Amino acid sequence: MEITNVYGEIDIKSNAHIRKWVENHQNGKAFENYRGRWVKKYFSNLDEKEQDLRAQVKYL
Repeated sequence: MEITNVYGEIDIKSNAHIRKWVENHQNGKAFENYRGRWVKKYFSNLDEKEQDLRAQVKYL
């Protein structure tokens, strides 16, 4: 498979991501696709959680 086909298939704009994945694979490291995931946060109260959720919605 051509590298340019890979870019289009998985919607990657930069070849730096592919290079990093190849480097990790050659070094035996696992990799996952984290696109679309939010960092899990722990909140001390519901107001903080609500503010974070509102910020996420606003971002989208």
